[in-house]
Amino acid sequence: MSKLVKLDLSDSVIKRESYTYDINNNKLEEITYYSNNTVNYKRIFKYDSLNNLVERDTYNSEDSLSYKSKYEIDEDNNNLLISDYHSDGVLNRKRHKIYDSIGNMIAFNIFDAKGKLEHKYTSKFDSLSRKVHSTNS
Repeated sequence: MSKLVKLDLSDSVIKRESYTYDINNNKLEEITYYSNNTVNYKRIFKYDSLNNLVERDTYNSEDSLSYKSKYEIDEDNNNLLISDYHSDGVLNRKRHKIYDSIGNMIAFNIFDAKGKLEHKYTSKFDSLSRKVHSTNS
């Protein structure tokens, strides 16, 4: 288990986080605590047999599911689509990633539950895969 403590300028604890990992170094659990040591939220991570993240469940301070994210991966192990659901299973939004032929993410689009584009982020890379331009609309 790993722990992280965030302090303000007077060294008072702002937030504390703990992480649990599996033998493949995949994050299995993340718990964030308020400064009074009560749980803010907990996230549980699930992976496929190739160690690709396939699901992330977020629980509130009462340990009730508040959010679920499902991840879809392409044949190159790029994360293509993230579908976010409310606790009742109703779709909230979808986040779609587009990659170039060498694995640089060149677009990231966010759609609402009805499929309407809400945000679009694009990036351009040079021949050495260095980001040279990005847009946010």
